[in-house]
Amino acid sequence: GMDTNGTNLYIAVGASGKLATSPDGQTWTQQSPGFGTNQIVDVAYGNGLWAACSVSGRIATSTDGVTWTQRFLDGTKTFQSIAYGNGAWICTGQAGVAYSSTDAITWTARTSTLANSARGAGYSPVGSVFIAGTDTGTTGALASTPDGVTWTARTSALSITTTSSNCYVASGSATVVICHEENGFIQSSTNGTTWTARTAAYTTYPNYRDWE
Repeated sequence: GMDTNGTNLYIAVGASGKLATSPDGQTWTQQSPGFGTNQIVDVAYGNGLWAACSVSGRIATSTDGVTWTQRFLDGTKTFQSIAYGNGAWICTGQAGVAYSSTDAITWTARTSTLANSARGAGYSPVGSVFIAGTDTGTTGALASTPDGVTWTARTSALSITTTSSNCYVASGSATVVICHEENGFIQSSTNGTTWTARTAAYTTYPNYRDWE
C-alpha cells in the first residue's frame, strides 16, 4: 500500500514489516515502524496523521512517517486495509472484521455486514461514505458506512468466486471504482450504493490502487 499527504511526504508499506518514506516520490528512506517481520498491508493519511495496519492485527500511527506509536494490537485479527475520510478512520480485514476510530488512537470493533474477508476499503466523497469489498460473493459482497460505525450491505454487480481475491477502491468527485484481482473485474458507482459492472482494459490481476 502507499499514500501521500498531498504536499511533501509519500509512504509505502509492504512485506516483512517494511515501510519507506519519500519527500518527492523519487528518493526513499526505509524507516523502523515497529511491525517486526509482519506484512504491513496498508497505510493512510488524514487530519495530520498517518496510520498503518498489518496482517498481525496491529495498527500504528505517526505524525511524520519516521516515529511510529502502536495504538492497537489483536493477534487474532488479520487486517487488510485502513482508510480516513470525513473525520473518521476505518480498518477492515479477514472474516468481515471492521474497526472504527475518530482519532486513529482508540479503536472500536464494529459489525460490518460483510460475511467474508474485507479485502479492500476506502473513503469516497461520492455519497460521503467508506466502501469495503469482500473476496467472494455478490449479495452483501460490498458494504458502505458514513462513519465506520453503522454499515449497510450493498450488492456487487459482479460475482466474485476466488477466495483471497483482493479489491482496490479509488474515487473521484463523481465516480467511485472498485477493481478486483479476479479476472480483471471492475465496477463503478455514482452514489456508493448501486454498482455497475464495467469492462476493464486488463484481464489479469491488478495489484494497485490510486486514491485521489
